[in-house]
Amino acid sequence: RLPYGASHGQKLAAIIQQLSYDADYLLDLHTAGRAAYHLFTFRECLDAVPYFDLPYTILLEADSFAGVLDEAFLQPWLKLRDAFAAAGRDIPFADFDLAAFTPELGCADTLTQENMQTDAERILNYLRYKGVLTGGAVRHEGDYVMCEHRHYRRYRATTGGLLLWHKHPGDAVRAGETMATILRPYAFQADDNGETEQPIIAVNDGIMINHVESHVVHEGMGVCSVMTHVQPIQN
Repeated sequence: RLPYGASHGQKLAAIIQQLSYDADYLLDLHTAGRAAYHLFTFRECLDAVPYFDLPYTILLEADSFAGVLDEAFLQPWLKLRDAFAAAGRDIPFADFDLAAFTPELGCADTLTQENMQTDAERILNYLRYKGVLTGGAVRHEGDYVMCEHRHYRRYRATTGGLLLWHKHPGDAVRAGETMATILRPYAFQADDNGETEQPIIAVNDGIMINHVESHVVHEGMGVCSVMTHVQPIQN
């Protein structure tokens, strides 16, 4: 219980902990507005990435809560591992046999039978890999990349208007490149030099992972997320 109250996200995290305290693995299945397939997990779980066969991974951090629900499940175990290590008992995390993932399975507004079958197979393949289901698991070969969560950048609209995208999920972006333009048809009525177009410019090199579906935005609205400081996953 927090002395000043808890946010809705913190309450959900507490519920997840109550529901999953005796679980071995947690999968929090998600979709987004328009998104490339990607995965949230911890560095300790990277060996499983080829079994999900998702190209992009954002690494969560053991010592900070970003609001992702699988953190609520695995972070206490990571802290327990660290407490054992501080007491002189260094236990490899693999010995805990625990894992948590948030697979982000593409676009929320697009549904096909083929995608449904493929996505279901990703989950089943992982469960076979862990021995939850019988049968052989396929370890896919691919160019999997990752970035730390602190380098996963969320861009926000600096003004309201109509949004025109020049980059899309899965596209590489370069620092200084215009990812989108906000069209402002009534700018001449405001005291801002009458600029009718305002660019959203990439600050760093990276990969666009998602952007909003709506083309109508208001100031401060989150519009896209970009992986930066991207590194290959060595498996």
